[in-house]
Amino acid sequence: MKLLNFFTLFVTLYVAQCFAQRMDITLEKIKEFKVNTCKSDSDCKKEYETSCYKPNKDKDGYCLSKLFCRSNEKCIYEIYQEKNALLVNYQDVNTGRSYFATDIKPQIILESCNEKEAKNGNCFTRECSKAEECSSGRCENGVCITNDKPLHICTNDSSYFPSVKEGDDFARDKLTCKFVEQEICKKNSACANHSCIKMDGQHICALKQEKESTNLFSKFINFILELIGIVIAGTVIFFIVKHCMRNKSNRRVRKDLKVKYEMEEAFLKDNTKDYVELEDIDEYDYETSDMMKKKLMM
Repeated sequence: MKLLNFFTLFVTLYVAQCFAQRMDITLEKIKEFKVNTCKSDSDCKKEYETSCYKPNKDKDGYCLSKLFCRSNEKCIYEIYQEKNALLVNYQDVNTGRSYFATDIKPQIILESCNEKEAKNGNCFTRECSKAEECSSGRCENGVCITNDKPLHICTNDSSYFPSVKEGDDFARDKLTCKFVEQEICKKNSACANHSCIKMDGQHICALKQEKESTNLFSKFINFILELIGIVIAGTVIFFIVKHCMRNKSNRRVRKDLKVKYEMEEAFLKDNTKDYVELEDIDEYDYETSDMMKKKLMM
């Protein structure tokens, strides 16, 4: 199993190297990443640079950059070449329904779902057909699954970090790294969306509305299952009680008939008015009774 996982990871890294653009920098050395200064967007020519952030017209700004990094792996950045049908990018996961992509199929899908959330049908990525298509190296039932190396988004663009305040753990002249959606977390500040919540017995980076929607869905399913269980249990109890009452009624009728026929047989044997004791008979002998009746009538 370990050999298979190693081979899958190797193939994934090879495909990523061919189709995606990787930096000569890892998550552990992200602090060494140099953010370029700029006067306008035209100064930000690197593929991982999106625009020029220049709040003060009298001072140089900083090129906004965005990388995706895992521990001990070279960081990767998004690339889109329409003419070559080449796409490597990150999209938010979908919760509660399947993902139907309308654009070209990416060579590398950066987003991934937590394994439990995917199995419960609460999380979907763009559809994958093999492990090499996922940056995590895991594809199960058409969904990319997180691995033991959480994916970080590293950027100096505050739009990716809601609630972040410049000067705390964020600055424009360096890259700040935080977990993307569906990665396991311990506190809100570790997540890019600043929302570390408990779902299915574990804390992951997810939006609160995702928790509410999946919880409502789970509650609805549980309610239906409980209702079905109650109906089945009630039906079983009803038939058991009905069966017991029917057996009790049948035993009473059989007992009354037995006494009746025993009395008839006793009086038919002797036409006198003397008292005849009834014998303990388990089953009434109908043939003997009929024969006695015929003899008396002759």
